[in-house]
Amino acid sequence: MKILFVTDIHLNLRANKAWESSRFLALFDLIAKDEADTIVIGGDTFDLAKPSLEEIKVFYEGISKLSDKKVYLISGNHENLSNTETVFDYIPHIGFTYIEDDIINFNRYSLFFVSHIKCKSIIHHKKDISLSKTNILFSHFRSNYGTFIKGEIDVLEVSKMFDFIFVGDIHHKYSPYPNVHYPSSPYGIHYEPLREYGAYRISLEDKIPVSFEHIRLHLPSKILVTNNSEEVLKGLSLLPQHLYKVVVLDSPSTKVTHLLSKNSLVGVFDYKPTEIKNTEEFEKLVEDLSAHSSEDVVDTIIKLLKANEVSFPEKNESYLRGVLRDARNN
Repeated sequence: MKILFVTDIHLNLRANKAWESSRFLALFDLIAKDEADTIVIGGDTFDLAKPSLEEIKVFYEGISKLSDKKVYLISGNHENLSNTETVFDYIPHIGFTYIEDDIINFNRYSLFFVSHIKCKSIIHHKKDISLSKTNILFSHFRSNYGTFIKGEIDVLEVSKMFDFIFVGDIHHKYSPYPNVHYPSSPYGIHYEPLREYGAYRISLEDKIPVSFEHIRLHLPSKILVTNNSEEVLKGLSLLPQHLYKVVVLDSPSTKVTHLLSKNSLVGVFDYKPTEIKNTEEFEKLVEDLSAHSSEDVVDTIIKLLKANEVSFPEKNESYLRGVLRDARNN
């Protein structure tokens, strides 16, 4: 058995319906192509406990892409309607098996599935732990993280019960203890610093020790990385946060990725200081950029380049603005 554990997708179409639904379905296309035969969705698939009808529709469209795989789903804190109910108590379980709190035995493995709504009861599973099996927990709960984020349960005590724990909630790749693994979200949920987004692929073989790897899912994210330049941050504040991804990497290269439009996923433009004077390459960049951008985006990209000391001749800046102006006038 190969399991893909993906969590904290946070489907929310309120900010930008077309872009968010496209990204959600692109994620499920990737999951469908993955070599894993079993998918575990680890909670917070919906961003809100009362999703819209359109969000529910897109959710089922994504799930339908996984018809060749076994799909288990647990709920997260964002999906709790109360202390006793979640959104999954009210929508049909078509294409997936919803588990609130249960154990599935597979060969020499005991797989524990515990939704967030039951996470404080995990400790009661001590009686179910089999010393002759490898005990693996899939759940959704918060661990201590940094100075201000406090855990919801005694994660250290829970970690002593299981051989491996794969858990959702924290949107970072994070292991508070050697056997506790947060994969992060599969992509950026908020406009936030660059993180190691992805999922865990777990191999459970009969006579081979458990192995797992963190895999990146290359999807557009709401990401911002700068070199702490207040001027760059000021420029970026002009951008609609749900439409653009701007990534600034250290020299020798700078990559600016701009989410093109409401109906597009992502377009990538590479700026290399040693090559930016290449007329043909620059004209192609401008052509792509001008078809989808606004003046604010151009201002921001130029500020990013200058803030990172990238060579950007004034004639190129004038050319860029001129082509953009002509494209809008046409």
